[in-house]
Amino acid sequence: KGPPKPPKLMIRSAVEGEKEEMVQIHPCSVNFSTTKFRTRWLVFHEKVKTSAVFLRDTTPVTPYTLLLFGGGIQVQHSTGIVTIDKWINFAAPAKIAVLFKELRAKLDRLLADKIKQPELDLWEDGK
Repeated sequence: KGPPKPPKLMIRSAVEGEKEEMVQIHPCSVNFSTTKFRTRWLVFHEKVKTSAVFLRDTTPVTPYTLLLFGGGIQVQHSTGIVTIDKWINFAAPAKIAVLFKELRAKLDRLLADKIKQPELDLWEDGK
């Protein structure tokens, strides 16, 4: 019978528009033998096509990770929906969604500052 096969996954790539595609985790990936993830969100670095379409360098992420490092955030106050990158939707109270949006803006600024000035000590500068 052999070891369990890794799950086939459906991806929706922001780079390629809103096209959905069936993929598998590459056999050399550390997640290859994973049959179930704790979260429904998986990010990847590389997609390759050989005998099938495979993802390499995969990492399961939580909604918090997507809120802090994903695409643009839109808050729909009246419906309590937060949208990331114009297609990922989460239910959240508007107050929490706005706080995440503000936190994300601060984090983006800090990262930009650090990239511009690698010697910058964010801890010392009180940022």
